[in-house]
Amino acid sequence: MVTSLYSNKPYMPCMFPVGDWNITGVVWQKDVNGKDLFDFNTYGPCKILTDAWQWVHVWKLDRYGDYEYQTDEVVKDYCYWFHYGFSPTTLGCIRMWSPQDAIEFGRFAEDVLVSEKVISLKVS
Repeated sequence: MVTSLYSNKPYMPCMFPVGDWNITGVVWQKDVNGKDLFDFNTYGPCKILTDAWQWVHVWKLDRYGDYEYQTDEVVKDYCYWFHYGFSPTTLGCIRMWSPQDAIEFGRFAEDVLVSEKVISLKVS
């Protein structure tokens, strides 16, 4: 079960939204002190962040915490990233082919963003 970061309500993840978006930053798995900031197996060496978002339906959960049915209520889902992970699927993010691809793309994105340029995406 996934919950909205802003409303703490459960929703079913959706595919990366169609539209015009931007890459907004890069978060590396290890901080400057070598501390893990997130699970490498799930997100790989870095998360390449975007400003992509979409409306998703809130779900009613059963007594076991499993999805029971979709409600009419909607919330914004903001966490659409590029990243690597050992699972062949993601919860809507764009999965990089390998950890090395994620590192190279992350470094490229950082270099472009530091120069105050924009990295635009067109997702169709």
